[in-house]
Amino acid sequence: MGPLNEIIVRAGKSLAVHLLMGAMFYGLALWLMGSYESANEALRTRAETEGWENPAASIEALLGTARNSMIGWFMISLIVSWLCSSLFLAFAQRRQPHTRNGREGGQALPVWILLFVLSIVACAVLWWRDGITNLAAMVVDMNYLLLVSAGYLGVVLAYWLGSGLAVTITLKPSVPLANSLLPRFWN
Repeated sequence: MGPLNEIIVRAGKSLAVHLLMGAMFYGLALWLMGSYESANEALRTRAETEGWENPAASIEALLGTARNSMIGWFMISLIVSWLCSSLFLAFAQRRQPHTRNGREGGQALPVWILLFVLSIVACAVLWWRDGITNLAAMVVDMNYLLLVSAGYLGVVLAYWLGSGLAVTITLKPSVPLANSLLPRFWN
C-alpha cells in the first residue's frame, strides 16, 4: 500500500471515531431537548402569562431551533477536529519511515499539541459565534450547560481517540497517554 493510501486509511479510521462521537452527541441533544418538559420553567411560565397560542408547540419549536443550532455547532467542531487529526496523521505517516524507536516517535508531540490547541480554539470560536445568538441558554437551563460541556469534551475525546487509535505504532508516543491507555489493534 502506498503512502497516500495509508494516509487515507488512517484518516478514515479517525473519521469513524469522529462520526461515533457525533452520533452520541446527537442522541444526547435529542434526549435533553426533545420535549416540552425539557424547557425551563421561566419559558413555560412566560408562554402561559403572555397567552401564546399553543404554548407547547411554540416551545417545542424553540427547542428544535436551539437543538439544531447546538448540533450544527458540534458537527462543525468535529469536522475541524477531524481535519486537525488527519493533518497530524499525515504528518506522522510521512515521518514514520524515519522513526526507529519510541523516543524518536515522541518527537511529533509538538505537532499533535499544536493541532489539538487549534482544534479547541476553533471549537470555542464556533461556539462563541453560535452561542451568542443561541436560543438554548434561555430555553433550557442546565441542559444547555451539559450540552456545551459534552460538546467540548466530545471534541477533545474525538481528536485524542482519532489520532491515538489511527497513528502508526512507532509514532504512538506522540499522542499523550496513547501508549498506556489505547489498544494497538487499530494501528
